[in-house]
Amino acid sequence: MKILLTGGAGFIGSNLVRLLVRTHGHEVLNLDALTYAGNPRSLADLEGDPRHRLVRGDIGDAALLARLFAEFKPDAVMH
Repeated sequence: MKILLTGGAGFIGSNLVRLLVRTHGHEVLNLDALTYAGNPRSLADLEGDPRHRLVRGDIGDAALLARLFAEFKPDAVMH
């Protein structure tokens, strides 16, 4: 399953990403603004895993979301 996840670089989100990728084998597109709570280093152990991609961006950016939906074609969205 292909999942678009928002806020996946924070503490809870990064653990959810690991669960989805490692335990369930899902492909995750992780959209995070990387503000005060998001930290890409929290996902360093997934670096190089083709099932995970981190995109820095805001969910309020309609053009970015349209592009990500068109390219990734997610089966589900988790927010």
